[in-house]
Amino acid sequence: MKNFQTIVLLYIIFYSFISNAFFEDKNIFTDGDSKNKSFFNYFSDEKIQEDVIWNEATKLFDEKKFKKAGIKFKTYYKNFPNNLNSYLAVLMHGHSLMEQEKFEEAFSAYQLCIDNYSNDIKDFDIIMELQYKAATSFMNKKRMTLISGGYKSPELAIPLFEKIINNNPEWSKSSELLFLIGETHKEMENYEEAILVYKKIIYQYSNSLFYEKAFWKHIECLNLLLKKYPNSSEMQDRLLNVSTIYLNNIKVSDNRAKIVKIRNNLYEVKAKKIFDQGEFYKNIMNNDKAAILSFKSMIDNYPKSELVSNALIQIEYLEKKKIKE
Repeated sequence: MKNFQTIVLLYIIFYSFISNAFFEDKNIFTDGDSKNKSFFNYFSDEKIQEDVIWNEATKLFDEKKFKKAGIKFKTYYKNFPNNLNSYLAVLMHGHSLMEQEKFEEAFSAYQLCIDNYSNDIKDFDIIMELQYKAATSFMNKKRMTLISGGYKSPELAIPLFEKIINNNPEWSKSSELLFLIGETHKEMENYEEAILVYKKIIYQYSNSLFYEKAFWKHIECLNLLLKKYPNSSEMQDRLLNVSTIYLNNIKVSDNRAKIVKIRNNLYEVKAKKIFDQGEFYKNIMNNDKAAILSFKSMIDNYPKSELVSNALIQIEYLEKKKIKE
């Protein structure tokens, strides 16, 4: 009998200790009398505290006290993660952060909805739209406004855009987000990175409104790289190939005339390179056989070049010269 009484006494002491520890944060859980809580009213008191925090949070939000409201909403879902209002509390926390222009933190709150409350999300597109708004706001936000009016750092938003796409690659705005990533890289003169993004749109979103735009931007980036490396055969070949594919795939476009001009200019540049090689063999090296081969190669590879007639004249002249010798 004494052993039983000892066990009961120890149980009461243990439970009292746990209850006191659990309710010691007066700002969150206590109602001024937490030390008198017992095992039998514990669950009803928890419900009371849940309702109190929720009501306080919504009241603060309605009063536009967004910082305090955000703290309360976060307190709610941290302490009652499995309750019916927890999903809404996470959303409201995100909304509170948006109102404070804490766009990156708001994005993370919306991501928490996707990661932990996917079963409660009735319309996934709504969460994606919220993340899209948070990410674009973060991209356009000015920093250090006290210094020369501030500046923007759009590259900081790239990981957020990538996260949205990973959440749902089939989302209607995924190609638009990729295009924004590509444009950001292009503005930063990271042309190769931009090209990789534009190519992803071309290959994965061929039915998107951004398909033609990505193709054109791809060509623009290659053209800028060619200006940077004008003697690069690799850049010339890449630009010529992409321009040709564009003209074959896209029959109607405002950019088509510009691409035809780029392609024709590049076509002549590459043709002249081989023609000049023939001239070099003819005039400097006195190697007529190599010169003839170069001129013929130019005609075979660039039959529409303006230099074809000149190359034919050179071949005729060198062949007659060979016969005389």
